[in-house]
Amino acid sequence: MNLNGLKKLKQLQRINERTLAENADVSRGTLRSILSSDGNVTLSSLEKVSHALGKKALLTLVSDLEVSSDDSIPVISLLIAQDENWRLHLFNFVDAFRRMKDPRLVMLPPVKKLPRRYHALLASTVGQLCMELGVESPPWAMRSYYLPEPWFVSEVESLKAMAIQESPLFFRRNNIFVLDNFLSRA
Repeated sequence: MNLNGLKKLKQLQRINERTLAENADVSRGTLRSILSSDGNVTLSSLEKVSHALGKKALLTLVSDLEVSSDDSIPVISLLIAQDENWRLHLFNFVDAFRRMKDPRLVMLPPVKKLPRRYHALLASTVGQLCMELGVESPPWAMRSYYLPEPWFVSEVESLKAMAIQESPLFFRRNNIFVLDNFLSRA
């Protein structure tokens, strides 16, 4: 992980180490490990520090990350939960998974605080991608995340009927409706 952006953001906000550690509810040692890219840092600690620095910190942190097999799904789920531009983050992940074809990228489930709709979307996306690439889907993606109300991702009224007809099974089973080309970039 490259956390230089997070360190720069801390400096720009002119917040001292003690205050940031207290605001993030992490030890100063943990904070030092994060800021120096040293040691074994947990995703939970990264999340706490990024929240303490604000939404921009998480985007800075993740834009500096190289996709790794240990944090891909949790990091993408944190971004989706906090950013109205979730589509961009989702498609960047889709592109990375298609390029790397590494099942370890999807082994970890999304973070627990992610709204159910996004758990369902990630599970549907991962299931569809795994089938497409001939990779075994992880157990978390095979669970049902059925939404109580249908979610038409395009949000375009005139496309609803087409989405119902074209939506791949992995999306329909969670009550999500997308066009057949949803996971394709133009």
